Amino acid sequence: MRNWRRGLSAVFGVILMLIAILLPASAYYVTAYMYNESLKEAMALEEERIQEKVCIIGLSIRNESGIEYVYAVHVNNTGSITSRIRAIYINDEFLFDPSIDNPNLATVNPQNYTVIYFPINQVRYIPTDVIVVATERGVKSRETMGKFYHGEDSESGGFKYYFGPLLLNFTRFYCTNSTSSGQYNPSNWSPGWSINIETTTYMVWNITVTNIDDRDITLNKYSCFTLFPNESPSERKAWYIDLPNGLEFTIQKNTTRSIIYIWDTWDKKAAQKIYSTECQARIFLTFFGVFHEHDGSVKPYGQTIPFEAVTCR
Repeated sequence: MRNWRRGLSAVFGVILMLIAILLPASAYYVTAYMYNESLKEAMALEEERIQEKVCIIGLSIRNESGIEYVYAVHVNNTGSITSRIRAIYINDEFLFDPSIDNPNLATVNPQNYTVIYFPINQVRYIPTDVIVVATERGVKSRETMGKFYHGEDSESGGFKYYFGPLLLNFTRFYCTNSTSSGQYNPSNWSPGWSINIETTTYMVWNITVTNIDDRDITLNKYSCFTLFPNESPSERKAWYIDLPNGLEFTIQKNTTRSIIYIWDTWDKKAAQKIYSTECQARIFLTFFGVFHEHDGSVKPYGQTIPFEAVTCR
């Protein structure tokens, strides 16, 4: 009987020893597993944040009895991942969460844009005020209201990007293929945000601008459309303006005109090629020419409009 009890005590002792050894080890492995999973989630979120890029590209403004109100913000998603706008701030004060009332408008697919409408007559247009949009991943875009052009009632079709006397219509940006000599089909335009490099070699760009100055503007042959890749390749490519008469291009005041860019140099030697490798490139429009003053004289004119990216895929 005593031997049996001793054996039982030994078994219990071994069991207790195993518990004492395995319990901390199990707790360690559980903790390590939870830490590893948390680390994976954090890395996945950071990877998504790197792919996310949203930017404010315009405001819609309404005049009510002489008081201007911002009633919408235009947001462009130039990243490679879908974004959801979760907060709008004015001067760092929370205004509202657009995803609550209209989750569809608050969601922006890659290489697309959306218009987010504000509560009626709550946001005054003050040029120095700062407007911020924030995504659910914490990515933000911040701009002053005064950066964007406004009129008495800007509910017209497209939205606009403004950095000077020429106003870029962001929704009328097109491209098409051409031959090496610059020949193209003027009725075969496609949206210019995404380029299939497997089927495209020579590219023609088509933008639309409005002259909101009170003077006519004449552009010269040095005006160009330039792509700056974000990473590689390092080469910057410029497309020079196609001048209708070969010398100059005049945009009269309060007039909207389309501008075509074709050439690899200002003296029109050949059409410019698009990149042959996949990349994402920022766009800079550079205008050179003269203002036609009211007294008949001319003054030098120059303007640069940076706007979002083209994807070569």
